[in-house]
Amino acid sequence: TLQKENDRVDDLSFLRPAFGNSRIVALGESTHGTSEFFKLKHQVFEYAVEQLGFRVFALEDNQLACEKVNQYVLGKLNTNVEDAMSHLFAVWYTEEVKELIEWIRTWNLAHQNDPIFFAGFDMQDYQLPLKAVTKFLTHKDARLLSELEGFESFASNTFSANDSLKQYWLEKTSALYKTIEKLSNGSKQDQLELQNVKLLQQFIENALQGHWSLYRDEAMAENISWLATVKYPKNKIFVWAHDVHVSKSYHPNESYNLNYGIAMGSFLRKTFDDDYKSYGLMTYSGTYLALKSYTNHERVAAPLYLAPEGSLEKALHQVSQKKKQKKLFLEFGDSEKWLKQPLPFRFANHVNVDYGFWQRISLPFQFDGVFFIDETNPSNYLKKNNRTQH
Repeated sequence: TLQKENDRVDDLSFLRPAFGNSRIVALGESTHGTSEFFKLKHQVFEYAVEQLGFRVFALEDNQLACEKVNQYVLGKLNTNVEDAMSHLFAVWYTEEVKELIEWIRTWNLAHQNDPIFFAGFDMQDYQLPLKAVTKFLTHKDARLLSELEGFESFASNTFSANDSLKQYWLEKTSALYKTIEKLSNGSKQDQLELQNVKLLQQFIENALQGHWSLYRDEAMAENISWLATVKYPKNKIFVWAHDVHVSKSYHPNESYNLNYGIAMGSFLRKTFDDDYKSYGLMTYSGTYLALKSYTNHERVAAPLYLAPEGSLEKALHQVSQKKKQKKLFLEFGDSEKWLKQPLPFRFANHVNVDYGFWQRISLPFQFDGVFFIDETNPSNYLKKNNRTQH
């Protein structure tokens, strides 16, 4: 059980043996709009920074959108926090995430020789990488700008573009990557610019393979690996994303895995082995902040299904009620046989569609453990804005 005081857990020392010496620790969430999830992850990250030496916070958002926040927390951007967050997905444009960002900035002001970095690893945006690559080529070799003529028109209409056109642009950007790689002097800046071209390649590959291919998870894992090996090779990384992405997904029966075994976490497990730890965040009941529908972007407090009999959430709810503790932590380890069976598992994202418990998952093959909060409430949106939906 996790004791709490003023909505904070009193003692997180159990995380030291749980996280161990892992290089990358990921915390998931079964919804993208739960206030208590965000607050708990903030507190866990504080502990990971102060007690375990983590220095990179990596968010499920576009890489260059997060770089603007990174410049803010490092004190290199003369703006307010809301402006620094302006390119983030709308699900993160909340009071809870703002408080986390401000905490990181405060830490950095007090520890200028030991900063925390704010990173992203998603690749669904082409505009910021294209802008960055164009600026780079203008100074590096303006002749190469011709290689990107027509790209923006194509990228803004990928849903209507045919596969041959997508393949054409994939080959063009791949060739550009090799050209820039040859021109590179191996500097850190050149490595960053190469990654921006890689983001364009990933954007096209995702359009070519299609959303349901789950290629995005593979690309996000590739980007986290790049953060770990190129940009921040000496730092421990804390990852924030949905449960379906952080899941290790290695049950031999793919039907019992989140994302059917093609989760971001499954690639990270293969790459980093025990250096990668993954934890899910569960709730029994409550509401979460979500769009009214996929076409109506009004934000509402959307209801969650009560966890059914036979689910781990229901079992943890019963423990929570018995012990009169609203927050629990369960580490799987050598789990009970019951836990290894395929159990109903909640999935909701950013829209008022609780897909409920439609898939049965073998949980110890997904996570090293789970955090549980018995009843939850919506995250607090900062303001109405025309923002990227996610």
